[in-house]
Amino acid sequence: MSHHSSPDGGSGMADSIPLVLVQGPVTVSEAVSDFLRHCRARGLSRSTVTLNEGVLSRLIEQAGELRLEHLSQKHLQSFLLQVSKGRKPSTVQRYYNALRAFGKHLRSLGYPDPAEGLPRPKAPKPVVEPLAQQEVEAMVAACPDTPLGRRDRLVLLLLVDCGLRASELAALRLDDVDTSERVLLVRCGKGGKPRRVPFGQTVAEALEDWLAVRGNVEAPQLIVNCYGQGVDRYRIGHIVRQAAERAGIRRRVGPHRLRHTCAISYLRAGGDVFTLQRILGHADLTMTRRYTEVADTDVQEKHRLYSPADRLSVPSKTRKRVL
Repeated sequence: MSHHSSPDGGSGMADSIPLVLVQGPVTVSEAVSDFLRHCRARGLSRSTVTLNEGVLSRLIEQAGELRLEHLSQKHLQSFLLQVSKGRKPSTVQRYYNALRAFGKHLRSLGYPDPAEGLPRPKAPKPVVEPLAQQEVEAMVAACPDTPLGRRDRLVLLLLVDCGLRASELAALRLDDVDTSERVLLVRCGKGGKPRRVPFGQTVAEALEDWLAVRGNVEAPQLIVNCYGQGVDRYRIGHIVRQAAERAGIRRRVGPHRLRHTCAISYLRAGGDVFTLQRILGHADLTMTRRYTEVADTDVQEKHRLYSPADRLSVPSKTRKRVL
């Protein structure tokens, strides 16, 4: 049997390429680093990644060198009890969610999920308290007729009409605003999911007023400061709080309360829950249904006030049937 020679005088068989086997994480510390890279690659929000990193860095302090096959539910339960001391129930709930997400990642790597079956900490259901229509009107009216006052007015109206999160509004670019179709392209939604959100005539007029004085600044963001620089979500929050103070509203008001107000006002006006879910960018209907509960309570209260039968001039006591 003849063998064909390769150009370099070899045997003709391709030189074998050595395979480099990349070993997956084997300790808790390595798995945490891998999980955080995975979170960033999925496009999760910076706040979510920061929260996961903060929680799991404390887990590393306790069990960083522990091999993953030895990490058990008891480890996580003991850890959760320790980090929960002195924390608000809502914060503990976020810690729990971080551990559950980490456990699912371990399962994807072929390890048992130590967070599966981990008891969920009890947390009171957050109270959704929207602003009254008169309060929103007072906040908008309190914005002065100055360039920054026009900007603040637009910020308030966008939050209450479109239900944007503060971070979404801060990231909104001029190119994301379609004035002819009256639609916003929200690129930086929660979880990195973009969506299109319509806006009404009132917002369109406020937008026109702001663009007339915004000027040709280099920043691509729609909302800028007096120096022509884009703002962050903290500045959006400051704008809302300042408007509430000017309007004489004593309770705490932030961008998320305006988001709640948008949702409940939409439902009270006859909007449906599925369209609202798309407008708000909710991944599922869990949170959207909470707004429905508030709106349903409002309907019950209105019916008690304006019940058609109660307004009839009929005897209040039950009349006996005539046989």
